[in-house]
Amino acid sequence: MGWTVTNRPKGQSALAFFREKFDHPHGRVIDAASVGFGEVYLAYEVRDDAGQQRGVIAVVCLVHWYRDAYYNFGYKDMEEAAGPGCANCPERILRQLTAFDFGSAQANQWSQEWRERCWENLKRRQTRPQLQPGDIVAFPAPLAFANGDRLRVFEVQQTAGRALGLSCPGGRWPHTYYRVGRDRLDDGAAVIASPQPRPAMRPSPALQDLMDQHGVDVVGRAYRYARQELAGPVRNCLQDSAPDPAGAIARLLSAVIATPEFAVWEPAAGGT
Repeated sequence: MGWTVTNRPKGQSALAFFREKFDHPHGRVIDAASVGFGEVYLAYEVRDDAGQQRGVIAVVCLVHWYRDAYYNFGYKDMEEAAGPGCANCPERILRQLTAFDFGSAQANQWSQEWRERCWENLKRRQTRPQLQPGDIVAFPAPLAFANGDRLRVFEVQQTAGRALGLSCPGGRWPHTYYRVGRDRLDDGAAVIASPQPRPAMRPSPALQDLMDQHGVDVVGRAYRYARQELAGPVRNCLQDSAPDPAGAIARLLSAVIATPEFAVWEPAAGGT
């Protein structure tokens, strides 16, 4: 099925819009959830001729906004039994779906496989590290970029928007900025240092051990101290050529915590 381009009033919710388009005596939209700017997932109740519920299925809608005074919105819808390529359905919608016979073994198989892919993707998203600016994140293998760079250790600069904004840690190339899709975090990325450690960031085992031993606040303060007072050693720890940057930075922070200077250190005004 192709795209339908129509008018969607400003401020109208996805649920209200798709109810207007899809509700009829044999089915109705009971919930809708947008994912990003291009996907909407519907929980759709299918009814029999008597108006009784036969089941709740998923409908995937690809969506796009257009710069047009009237025809400002387009959508392309497909049932889960069509095996949609998009499988980012939120948990809220998935939990409303029920067993349903789509009329053929092939369609039922595609539906089951799509639901399984959605659950797998959901689990991956839930285990992604929740990043904040200033975090140092390490990937298990280097990421390749169009300019020829291949890097696996980054400092997080911004987390808003569809992609992460990353740079080389320690200011080696301060003018180089990398955009990395959030899905790359699913490959085993871990935070190895942070000025503000917290559980949701999914720390590396070395950083977790350090926080368990000394506490979250102390470890965060130690990294802020190292960034301000020990820039050279920090850069050496975080070089991509280092065989174990997570272990190296953890050992450096452990040494910082043990020094008398750290016990009385106060960050400079405006420092991080």
